[in-house]
Amino acid sequence: MSFNKFIISVLMISACFNSNAQEIVDKKNTVYFDFTALMTPPNRLSIGYIRNFGTNYFAGIELGHSIDKNNGRNNGYSKDYQLFAYRLQVGYNFNPEKRFQNYVSVDFQQIHHTETLQDDYFRSAELSTDENTVYFSYDEIEYKREKMTFNVNYGFFAHFNRAKTFGINPSVGLGLKVVDVTFSNPVNLNIDDNELKFWDFGSRYRKEGQVTTANANIQVKFFYKF
Repeated sequence: MSFNKFIISVLMISACFNSNAQEIVDKKNTVYFDFTALMTPPNRLSIGYIRNFGTNYFAGIELGHSIDKNNGRNNGYSKDYQLFAYRLQVGYNFNPEKRFQNYVSVDFQQIHHTETLQDDYFRSAELSTDENTVYFSYDEIEYKREKMTFNVNYGFFAHFNRAKTFGINPSVGLGLKVVDVTFSNPVNLNIDDNELKFWDFGSRYRKEGQVTTANANIQVKFFYKF
Protein backbone atom coordinates (compact mmCIF):
# COMPACT_ATOMS: atom_id res chain seq x y z
CA MET A 1 0.00 0.00 0.00
CA SER A 2 1.39 3.44 -0.94
CA PHE A 3 1.87 6.12 1.69
CA ASN A 4 -0.89 8.28 0.17
CA LYS A 5 -3.38 5.40 0.28
CA PHE A 6 -2.34 4.68 3.87
CA ILE A 7 -2.92 8.32 4.87
CA ILE A 8 -6.29 8.33 3.13
CA SER A 9 -7.29 5.10 4.92
CA VAL A 10 -6.23 6.50 8.31
CA LEU A 11 -8.17 9.70 7.67
CA MET A 12 -11.26 7.76 6.65
CA ILE A 13 -11.10 5.55 9.77
CA SER A 14 -10.52 8.60 11.97
CA ALA A 15 -13.49 10.31 10.39
CA CYS A 16 -15.68 7.31 11.18
CA PHE A 17 -14.56 7.23 14.82
CA ASN A 18 -15.00 10.98 15.15
CA SER A 19 -18.46 10.70 13.65
CA ASN A 20 -19.42 7.99 16.12
CA ALA A 21 -17.93 9.91 19.03
CA GLN A 22 -19.73 13.08 17.95
CA GLU A 23 -22.99 11.14 17.72
CA ILE A 24 -22.51 9.86 21.26
CA VAL A 25 -21.54 13.25 22.66
CA ASP A 26 -24.38 15.06 20.92
CA LYS A 27 -27.09 12.80 22.33
CA LYS A 28 -26.57 13.46 26.01
CA ASN A 29 -30.25 13.80 26.88
CA THR A 30 -32.94 11.12 27.05
CA VAL A 31 -36.62 11.42 27.92
CA TYR A 32 -38.76 8.34 28.41
CA PHE A 33 -42.21 7.01 29.24
CA ASP A 34 -42.57 3.97 31.54
CA PHE A 35 -45.16 1.67 29.96
CA THR A 36 -45.07 -0.80 32.88
CA ALA A 37 -46.17 1.75 35.50
CA LEU A 38 -49.20 2.63 33.40
CA MET A 39 -50.29 -1.01 33.03
CA THR A 40 -49.59 -2.30 36.57
CA PRO A 41 -52.29 -1.56 39.18
CA PRO A 42 -52.54 0.72 40.98
CA ASN A 43 -51.33 2.44 37.83
CA ARG A 44 -49.69 5.78 37.35
CA LEU A 45 -48.19 7.93 34.62
CA SER A 46 -44.38 7.91 34.89
CA ILE A 47 -41.96 9.94 32.79
CA GLY A 48 -38.23 10.34 33.22
CA TYR A 49 -35.11 12.18 32.13
CA ILE A 50 -31.57 10.79 31.75
CA ARG A 51 -28.37 12.79 31.30
CA ASN A 52 -25.14 11.21 30.00
CA PHE A 53 -21.84 12.13 31.63
CA GLY A 54 -18.87 11.37 29.45
CA THR A 55 -19.22 8.36 27.20
CA ASN A 56 -20.43 5.63 29.55
CA TYR A 57 -21.97 7.08 32.70
CA PHE A 58 -25.49 8.41 33.13
CA ALA A 59 -27.88 9.62 35.83
CA GLY A 60 -31.59 10.14 35.76
CA ILE A 61 -34.77 11.03 37.58
CA GLU A 62 -38.28 9.66 37.11
CA LEU A 63 -41.56 11.14 38.36
CA GLY A 64 -44.87 9.31 38.58
CA HIS A 65 -48.37 10.43 39.49
CA SER A 66 -51.82 8.85 39.64
CA ILE A 67 -54.11 9.71 36.72
CA ASP A 68 -57.66 9.14 37.96
CA LYS A 69 -58.82 9.19 41.60
CA ASN A 70 -61.13 6.25 40.83
CA ASN A 71 -58.43 4.14 39.18
CA GLY A 72 -56.72 2.66 42.24
CA ARG A 73 -57.59 -0.66 43.80
CA ASN A 74 -58.89 -3.12 41.20
CA ASN A 75 -60.04 -5.95 43.47
CA GLY A 76 -62.42 -4.04 45.75
CA TYR A 77 -64.30 -0.81 46.33
CA SER A 78 -62.27 2.37 46.76
CA LYS A 79 -62.16 6.08 45.97
CA ASP A 80 -59.86 9.10 46.21
CA TYR A 81 -56.79 7.25 44.89
CA GLN A 82 -53.66 9.42 44.98
CA LEU A 83 -50.08 8.32 44.28
CA PHE A 84 -46.82 10.19 43.84
CA ALA A 85 -43.49 8.50 43.15
CA TYR A 86 -39.94 9.47 42.25
CA ARG A 87 -36.93 7.40 41.25
CA LEU A 88 -33.23 8.37 41.18
CA GLN A 89 -30.85 6.29 39.06
CA VAL A 90 -27.17 6.15 38.15
CA GLY A 91 -25.70 3.68 35.68
CA TYR A 92 -22.95 2.57 33.35
CA ASN A 93 -23.48 1.94 29.62
CA PHE A 94 -21.09 -0.74 28.33
CA ASN A 95 -21.35 -0.02 24.59
CA PRO A 96 -22.87 3.40 23.83
CA GLU A 97 -21.61 3.28 20.24
CA LYS A 98 -23.92 0.36 19.39
CA ARG A 99 -27.60 0.34 18.46
CA PHE A 100 -28.13 -2.36 21.13
CA GLN A 101 -26.63 -0.99 24.36
CA ASN A 102 -26.26 -2.97 27.61
CA TYR A 103 -26.08 -1.22 30.96
CA VAL A 104 -26.19 -1.76 34.71
CA SER A 105 -27.60 0.71 37.20
CA VAL A 106 -28.65 1.27 40.78
CA ASP A 107 -31.77 3.17 41.74
CA PHE A 108 -33.69 4.46 44.74
CA GLN A 109 -37.46 4.87 44.60
CA GLN A 110 -40.00 6.34 47.00
CA ILE A 111 -43.80 6.02 46.70
CA HIS A 112 -46.51 7.89 48.63
CA HIS A 113 -49.94 6.29 48.15
CA THR A 114 -53.28 7.18 49.78
CA GLU A 115 -56.76 5.82 49.11
CA THR A 116 -60.16 5.45 50.77
CA LEU A 117 -61.12 1.76 50.97
CA GLN A 118 -64.65 0.45 51.39
CA ASP A 119 -66.33 -2.76 52.62
CA ASP A 120 -63.31 -4.92 53.35
CA TYR A 121 -60.97 -6.02 56.14
CA PHE A 122 -57.29 -5.82 57.10
CA ARG A 123 -54.81 -7.65 59.30
CA SER A 124 -53.73 -5.58 62.28
CA ALA A 125 -50.07 -5.01 63.06
CA GLU A 126 -50.87 -5.73 66.72
CA LEU A 127 -51.52 -9.22 68.06
CA SER A 128 -54.29 -10.12 70.47
CA THR A 129 -53.63 -10.76 74.17
CA ASP A 130 -53.18 -14.45 73.42
CA GLU A 131 -50.69 -13.67 70.62
CA ASN A 132 -53.06 -14.42 67.74
CA THR A 133 -53.50 -12.44 64.54
CA VAL A 134 -56.32 -9.89 64.65
CA TYR A 135 -58.45 -8.93 61.66
CA PHE A 136 -60.73 -5.90 61.45
CA SER A 137 -63.61 -5.35 59.05
CA TYR A 138 -64.86 -1.90 58.11
CA ASP A 139 -67.34 -0.01 55.98
CA GLU A 140 -64.79 2.65 55.07
CA ILE A 141 -61.22 3.49 56.08
CA GLU A 142 -58.32 5.77 55.09
CA TYR A 143 -55.35 3.84 53.70
CA LYS A 144 -51.76 5.11 53.42
CA ARG A 145 -48.77 3.26 51.99
CA GLU A 146 -45.19 4.54 52.09
CA LYS A 147 -42.70 2.50 50.09
CA MET A 148 -38.95 2.81 49.54
CA THR A 149 -36.91 0.54 47.27
CA PHE A 150 -33.25 0.11 46.41
CA ASN A 151 -32.46 -1.97 43.31
CA VAL A 152 -29.55 -3.16 41.20
CA ASN A 153 -30.68 -3.38 37.57
CA TYR A 154 -29.65 -4.75 34.20
CA GLY A 155 -31.18 -3.30 31.05
CA PHE A 156 -30.58 -2.41 27.45
CA PHE A 157 -31.40 0.36 24.99
CA ALA A 158 -32.66 -1.08 21.70
CA HIS A 159 -32.74 1.71 19.10
CA PHE A 160 -35.29 1.59 16.31
CA ASN A 161 -33.26 3.73 13.88
CA ARG A 162 -29.64 4.12 12.80
CA ALA A 163 -29.48 7.65 14.20
CA LYS A 164 -30.14 6.14 17.66
CA THR A 165 -32.77 8.67 18.62
CA PHE A 166 -35.66 6.50 19.82
CA GLY A 167 -36.40 2.95 20.89
CA ILE A 168 -37.34 0.66 23.76
CA ASN A 169 -35.60 0.12 27.11
CA PRO A 170 -36.52 -3.03 29.09
CA SER A 171 -34.83 -3.59 32.46
CA VAL A 172 -34.99 -6.01 35.38
CA GLY A 173 -33.63 -5.58 38.87
CA LEU A 174 -33.44 -7.03 42.36
CA GLY A 175 -33.14 -5.28 45.68
CA LEU A 176 -34.86 -4.45 48.95
CA LYS A 177 -38.10 -2.67 49.77
CA VAL A 178 -39.40 -1.11 52.96
CA VAL A 179 -43.20 -0.77 53.05
CA ASP A 180 -45.17 0.95 55.81
CA VAL A 181 -48.99 0.67 55.69
CA THR A 182 -51.34 2.48 58.07
CA PHE A 183 -55.13 2.60 58.40
CA SER A 184 -57.01 5.50 59.99
CA ASN A 185 -60.45 7.12 60.42
CA PRO A 186 -62.46 3.89 60.17
CA VAL A 187 -66.23 3.77 59.77
CA ASN A 188 -67.94 0.87 61.56
CA LEU A 189 -64.73 -0.93 62.56
CA ASN A 190 -65.26 -4.41 64.01
CA ILE A 191 -63.14 -7.41 64.93
CA ASP A 192 -63.51 -10.04 62.23
CA ASP A 193 -62.88 -13.59 63.43
CA ASN A 194 -63.62 -15.40 60.17
CA GLU A 195 -61.15 -18.30 60.24
CA LEU A 196 -61.12 -18.53 56.45
CA LYS A 197 -58.81 -15.52 56.46
CA PHE A 198 -56.04 -17.81 57.66
CA TRP A 199 -55.64 -18.83 54.01
CA ASP A 200 -55.76 -15.27 52.74
CA PHE A 201 -52.19 -14.18 52.06
CA GLY A 202 -53.59 -10.70 51.54
CA SER A 203 -52.50 -7.87 49.37
CA ARG A 204 -50.96 -4.45 49.85
CA TYR A 205 -54.44 -3.30 50.93
CA ARG A 206 -54.88 -5.82 53.76
CA LYS A 207 -51.68 -5.75 55.81
CA GLU A 208 -51.00 -3.10 58.42
CA GLY A 209 -47.48 -2.32 59.61
CA GLN A 210 -43.93 -2.07 58.31
CA VAL A 211 -42.05 -4.84 56.55
CA THR A 212 -38.68 -5.15 54.79
CA THR A 213 -38.49 -7.76 52.06
CA ALA A 214 -36.85 -8.54 48.73
CA ASN A 215 -37.97 -6.46 45.77
CA ALA A 216 -38.19 -7.20 42.06
CA ASN A 217 -38.11 -4.32 39.60
CA ILE A 218 -39.36 -4.72 36.02
CA GLN A 219 -39.71 -1.79 33.62
CA VAL A 220 -40.39 -1.35 29.92
CA LYS A 221 -39.74 2.19 28.74
CA PHE A 222 -39.98 3.96 25.41
CA PHE A 223 -37.33 6.65 24.99
CA TYR A 224 -36.22 9.53 22.80
CA LYS A 225 -32.61 10.77 22.74
CA PHE A 226 -31.46 14.22 21.70
